[in-house]
Amino acid sequence: MDFFDLKKFGKSLRDRRKKMGFTLKELSELTLMNYETIGRIENGEVIPKLETLDYLSTYYKIDLTWYLTEFHRYNNRELTNIMVSINPYFYNYNDDYIALESYYNSLIEIQKSIENEFYKIHFQQITTLINGILEYKLYNNYEKALELFIEGIKIITIHFNMEEYKKYYYIDMEIIMLYYIADIYYYKQNKKDKSIDILEFIFENWYKFHRLYYINALKLIEFLNENGEYTKALEYINKSIELSRRYNCLEYLNRFYFEKYKCENILNIENASESLEIAKSLSIAYNDMDFKDSIEKDISK
Repeated sequence: MDFFDLKKFGKSLRDRRKKMGFTLKELSELTLMNYETIGRIENGEVIPKLETLDYLSTYYKIDLTWYLTEFHRYNNRELTNIMVSINPYFYNYNDDYIALESYYNSLIEIQKSIENEFYKIHFQQITTLINGILEYKLYNNYEKALELFIEGIKIITIHFNMEEYKKYYYIDMEIIMLYYIADIYYYKQNKKDKSIDILEFIFENWYKFHRLYYINALKLIEFLNENGEYTKALEYINKSIELSRRYNCLEYLNRFYFEKYKCENILNIENASESLEIAKSLSIAYNDMDFKDSIEKDISK
């Protein structure tokens, strides 16, 4: 399967070499590499080995292992842009699911024309994820949504099953699907322990610099509090605060401090009010006045 436009990549290298003032023979002598090998790379006849790209990077004055990805026939940045477009629905910034449905329909039309199998598989995962969200949030068909999220993970992990979910590795889209599965388990199927177990798995295994990691953490803390597991919730809150600071993911820090206050207050921990004041101060600093107002309403009850 031809993932890269090697002709364009090779021509770019040839143009770069000429701009630096080297003939092919001179570069061959300088690198101690076979004249024909370099020529075949510049003619787009072969995809170079990783060690070859790494070695030649010094002489072409660019990281060729990275540069080659610029010539991917189906640039993954397009997939990234799609994910950026739907991220507000994960962050709870947007609940206009009618607009999401329209976007989904346009993606389905694009998907029909995709021929590259690699790109088609990843595109299919995105559309399956969006379809699952629509079934869950727009149509309230949680059983169909659950089926779609599991099906979406199986697109790449063909032997996936929820009974053994901890033994698999996941990409971001699949983690988001797991997150929604946990949500359905908790709110719709009364599988609260299983739901919390999934969220704990995500907490321990996902990227700590990802914003959605902290959305997951807040959901985990919410479920633990609802279950009366305040001590355990407080442990996750303190971990989340520490990780937020370490990875400079500070957007939800005010929320973590308010959750910390609530747990400390219930557990009769001394100086719980300090966490409350930090939550208020951070909300003002972030200009998150809606959350500050919700704090005031909550504590006045």
